[in-house]
Amino acid sequence: MKWKRKGTVVFPLGFVLVVAGCSNSPYPGVNGEHETVMYTSFRDPPKDLDPQRAYTVADNTFLSLCYEGLLTFDYLSRPLTLIPELALSVPDPAVVLDEKGNESGVRYVFDLQPGVHYIDDPCFPGGKGRLMTALDFEFAFKRLADPETSCPVVASFRHIRGFLPYRERLEALREEMIDAAVASGTPEKEVRLSLVELYDRAGTLAGVTPLDNHRLEIILDRPYPQILYWLAMRFCSAIPWEAVEYYNGQFGVADGVEPMEFQMRPVGTGPYMFEWSEYNREAKIVLVRNDGWWGFLYPDRKAETTIFPLEPGEPSDVERGIWTPEDAGRQLGQVHRLEWYLEKETLSRFNKFLQGYYDASGIPLESFNQVIEDEGLTPEMEAKGIQLVKDYGLDVFYLGFNMQDDVIGAPLKFKDPALEKNRIEELGRRRKLRQAMSLAIDTREYLRIFANNLGVPAQSPLPPGLFGYDEEYRNPYRQYDPGLEKAKELLRDAGYENGINPLTGEPLKLTYDAGSTDTRARAVYNFYIDSWKKLGIDVELAATSYNKFQEKMYSGNFQLFSWGWIADYPDPENFMFLLYGPNSGRHDGHNPNHAWYENETYDFYFGKMETLPDDGVANWMETDEETGQTREISMTRHELIRKLISIVEWDCPWIPNMHSEGYVLYHAWLRHAKPHPISGSRAKYLVIDKDSRAKQRVSWNQPVRWPAYVVVAILVLFLLPAIRAARKERR
Repeated sequence: MKWKRKGTVVFPLGFVLVVAGCSNSPYPGVNGEHETVMYTSFRDPPKDLDPQRAYTVADNTFLSLCYEGLLTFDYLSRPLTLIPELALSVPDPAVVLDEKGNESGVRYVFDLQPGVHYIDDPCFPGGKGRLMTALDFEFAFKRLADPETSCPVVASFRHIRGFLPYRERLEALREEMIDAAVASGTPEKEVRLSLVELYDRAGTLAGVTPLDNHRLEIILDRPYPQILYWLAMRFCSAIPWEAVEYYNGQFGVADGVEPMEFQMRPVGTGPYMFEWSEYNREAKIVLVRNDGWWGFLYPDRKAETTIFPLEPGEPSDVERGIWTPEDAGRQLGQVHRLEWYLEKETLSRFNKFLQGYYDASGIPLESFNQVIEDEGLTPEMEAKGIQLVKDYGLDVFYLGFNMQDDVIGAPLKFKDPALEKNRIEELGRRRKLRQAMSLAIDTREYLRIFANNLGVPAQSPLPPGLFGYDEEYRNPYRQYDPGLEKAKELLRDAGYENGINPLTGEPLKLTYDAGSTDTRARAVYNFYIDSWKKLGIDVELAATSYNKFQEKMYSGNFQLFSWGWIADYPDPENFMFLLYGPNSGRHDGHNPNHAWYENETYDFYFGKMETLPDDGVANWMETDEETGQTREISMTRHELIRKLISIVEWDCPWIPNMHSEGYVLYHAWLRHAKPHPISGSRAKYLVIDKDSRAKQRVSWNQPVRWPAYVVVAILVLFLLPAIRAARKERR
C-alpha cells in the first residue's frame, strides 16, 4: 500500500507546483525572447501573396515586407514624398523625340542598387538566392501585361510604350502554344507553359528595356506623372522568374508546407521573409528578418530606404518622440521576428493589447469610454504608458450597386429583351431607385453608433487631403432627411411606391452581400438594411467570410455590397479610377471597379484628367451635334474632377458613406510608430524594448492562484479520510 500513500501526497503537491508555474500568456511554449519580436494579429488569412495580383490591405501588409520595387514612400514625410527603394534615385522625365524632332513620348532611366539578392529558396539552383538585375523588372512588366496574371490595375500601365500590343501578342501566342500541346497529345488541363519561353517568343516590350544589369529604361507614349506612384506599388516589384516557374509547375512541396503556388509563396528581396516551418494561415503567421537583405549587407551606402529618416517629416514627429536626432540615420530592421495571431473579434485583440501581448491596437467601440476622455487618454491608460496617435485615412468607404444587374443597375444591355426595348425609361427608373436608397442612409447616425463620431461623411469618392476635394461640396443624394420625403418621391417615380414591386405586389427584394460574419459587422449591415426598410424595400443579408465574399464580387454574383478603398498613392486619379469603365470587374473580376460601372462620358473626362498635373489644362475640339460647329474646349484638372463627380452624383453607382478618422494605441516600449496612409512596411522602422515589455507583462498579468489553492485544500480534506483508513489498515 506504499504507492497509495505516496500518491495521495504527491498528487496535491504536484498540482500546487503546476499552478505555481501557470501563465495566461497566449503564446504557448514561449519561455523567453532571445530575439526582438513584434506581436500583432490578423482577422482573415492572406488570400493572394502574388505581388502582381494582390490588392487588399491585408495581403499588402505581408507583401510590403517581402518585396521591393523601384520606388517607395518616405516613412515620416507629410504630404507623402517618393524616395528610391531599389533604384538609386527618383528620375526626372526626359522628352523622347521622333525622327522629325517631334515629341513622341517620355523616358525614365532607373539606376539600380548593385549587390541585391533574392532570399534563399528551393526555386533557385542549390537553394541559394541569386542577384537581382534589371532583367527581373523586364520580366515583371511582361508578366503585368500577361492576361493570365489578372493584374487588377493593368489598365494603369497602358501608357507604357507597346504595353497593350504586347498583351495582345501574349494572348494569341498562348492559345497557339496550348493548341500545339493538345495536338501533340497533352490534355488541355495538363498543359503547363513556360512563361520564360512564352515571353521570349512574344518578343520585346518596347517601353521597358534593360540597358545593362543595373540600368532600366521605361518609355511612355505620353506624359503620365502618376507612373512614378505606380512604380512605388508592389505590382512593380522585382520578382525572379525562377520562383514563378517553379511554384506554378509540378515540383512537389518545398519545406513541407502547402500551398506551393507562386500566389502564396513570396520570394523577394525585402527585409523580411516567411518562416515556413511555423506557417499556419488559419492560426499563426511568422515573418523573420532576412539577414541577407542588402540594407544589412551594405550599411555604408546609407540608402534612404535602409536608414531611419535624417529629418522629421513634420513638427509633431519631434513633439511625440517619433523622430529624435539620436535615431537619425540608424540602420533599419531592428525587429527580428513578426508574429501574427488569428483574432476574429476586436474586443479579444484589444484585451490582449491591454495585457501587453500585442504591441499596438485600435479601440473597439465597446471600450472607447474606457480609453478616451476629452479626446485624450484616460488616467488609467496614461498610467500604463500607452501612447495615442490620431490617424486620418486617405480612403473612402462606400455601399455599391452592381451596375450590370437588371433590377438595380444600368447594364450595357438588359438580359430581359422587354427591358432593353424601353431602355431609356428603364435606366431612369433604376437611377431614381439608387438615388432614393442613397438618401436613406444617415451617415452621421452611422458614425455616432459605430465610430464614436470619428470620421468624415463622404460626398464623393475623393477624401480630404487630396487635390480636388471640396470641403463645401454637398452631394444632393447624400443629404439625409429624417422624413425621407425626397427619397420616397424618387422611389415613387421609380415605380416602387412605398417600396412595393408592382409586378409582385410585395416589397421589392434585393440581396446585400457582405464579407464578415462577426457580431459587430452584422450590426453594421443591419443598420443599412433597416435604413432601406424605412422605404419599404426588403433587403436580404448574405454574409460570409471575406475570401468567399471576394469570390462572389469577382464573379459578378451580387446586387448590393459594401467596401472600402485606401489610397495606393496620393492623387485623385487613384480614387476616380475606381469607376473607370476599363477597370470594371466585367472585364476582369480582380479589377478595382467593383460596381462594374461603365459610362462613356465618365470615361472620356477621366481620360482627360488622369494624366494632367494638378496645375494642368486639357484642350480638345468638340463638335455640336445640332449645328455641326466645332469649338475648342479647355478645362483645368480641378474642373475635370468636378465634372466626374457630377456624373457619379447623378448616376449613383455608389453610396459614398465615410472617410476614416481613428485612434491608434501603442505601448511605450514600441518606438517610432507612425501610421502611414499608404505604406504597409512600417515594421522595419520600429524599435521594441523587449525587456521593458517583459517586465510590464509580468506586472499586468499576475496569476490569480487562490482559487487553485482552495481546490487543493478541498482535495486534501476529501482525501484525509482515505489517508487515515490506509494507516489503520497498515497497522
